[in-house]
Amino acid sequence: MDGLHEVTDPALANVDVRGSLQAASAKVWIAEFAELYLGERQHLAVARWVSAANEGVGFARLGLSAPVVTTFEVKGALLDPHGNELVPASKVRRHHSLYGYGFA
Repeated sequence: MDGLHEVTDPALANVDVRGSLQAASAKVWIAEFAELYLGERQHLAVARWVSAANEGVGFARLGLSAPVVTTFEVKGALLDPHGNELVPASKVRRHHSLYGYGFA
């Protein structure tokens, strides 16, 4: 870690932080907290999301909201012990939910 921080937990000593951050599923994401999802408001007018929200799809109602955020998180990818990227089954088709509803 370039001498910046000492790793004291042996279980974390072999974590490949650089590899995790360079992987395809690494991202910068808004810091999520409950207040973001309270008082759902429609700020966006993406037709397919509006249609889905009108049909009662909860994710679409949330997707139409565009809350103002000022805090972001850097999220690395999950890697196996050999450095291979792992994508949880629940995330494999996540892009379909984002496209269809604006939220996943």
